Formats: sequence, structure tokens, C-alpha cells
Amino acid sequence: MACAMILGCGQNPIQNHPTLLEENWGRSFEMMKYNQILNAEADKNLDPVDEMDGEAAKSTMDRYKEGFAIKAPKESYNINLGTISSIGQEK
Repeated sequence: MACAMILGCGQNPIQNHPTLLEENWGRSFEMMKYNQILNAEADKNLDPVDEMDGEAAKSTMDRYKEGFAIKAPKESYNINLGTISSIGQEK
């Protein structure tokens, strides 16, 4: 019986699926390497990147910084219905 309990609680290798992290392990490194291979002369281009204007970048950074601000805890209410020892006692 003890043997059956131990075998029942063990890991089943058939149900052992890889996690999302395991499936994508090293993907960012590989993308960086391939992008450097595709554009090996990228370091020679000194033009500024014109993707975001100043206002959009400032708004994005402000929202990012707000995410780290300490937020006030939500207000909660407790209702006291007495104690168990007081239930059923006569006064």
C-alpha cells in the first residue's frame, strides 16, 4: 500500500510539459545576434532615432514612474458580530 501511495504521488513524465520560459530560452539573444548580422553597419549610422516626439516620450516615462509609486491601501470595513463565547449565554 505504501508503495502505491509513493508511486501515485510521483511525477508522471508524460504530463511534464515545458514551461513558456523553457520554450523561449535564449530567444532574445538569438534575435539580437541575427539583427547584428543583418545590419552589421548599424554602428556607422549616427542619425537620431525619430520614433517618438518629446511629449509622447514624457507621457510614457511619467506613466512608467507612476507604476512604482506607493499607492494608498484600499479602505476596508470590519463588522464585529461578537465572540463565540458570548453566544448562547444568558445575562
